[in-house]
Amino acid sequence: MAFLDKGEREQVQEILKGLQGPVSLLVFTHQGECKACNETRELLEEVAQLSDQVSFEPYDLDQDGEKAEALGIDKAPAVAIIGQRDFGLRFYGLPTGYEFGALLEDLVDASKGEVDLGKKTREYLADLATPVHIQVFTTPVCPVCPNMVRTAHKLAIASDLIRADAIDSMDFIEEAERYGIQTVPRTIVNETLQFEGVIPEGKLIYDIIQALQ
Repeated sequence: MAFLDKGEREQVQEILKGLQGPVSLLVFTHQGECKACNETRELLEEVAQLSDQVSFEPYDLDQDGEKAEALGIDKAPAVAIIGQRDFGLRFYGLPTGYEFGALLEDLVDASKGEVDLGKKTREYLADLATPVHIQVFTTPVCPVCPNMVRTAHKLAIASDLIRADAIDSMDFIEEAERYGIQTVPRTIVNETLQFEGVIPEGKLIYDIIQALQ
């Protein structure tokens, strides 16, 4: 069953024309109780077929445990976007709805290896000295969630010290409950720092650095 209709495929192809180099979609699923795993694998394989620059690599979370561990992936379905290098861009859950657009834009950015960030943001990033793990909890029907995902992923591309996950709180209910997620987007930084709503890139990294200090 195709996820994308003819018009959607044409739109995706148009976006992927912006790729400036090869990118890989590494998709991790598992054979247990994972209702979104098959759909995630099928959707991302379909995307990869729409551009010669995109490769699709399927993995099993259990059978390919070493690969998953090397990428910091501990649950499925998971998607790692690898461009010029591994920038730490991850999607957990089926990336449909509004999140699908964020994934496509991430592919383009990862192919370029550079992102558009404000001067102040880059100045703050230059002061970062501690590894940062950003987790953005989302839902497919949240129209502003992709804005926060894109902010986190842009920061990850711009800094070797940052890795960023987009997590579908509907697919990972127990994890969302563990962090007390009631509204989205909700951003968790290094397990302790929390932000609610959409935070501008400069304020986000500034507040992160202040908290780390």
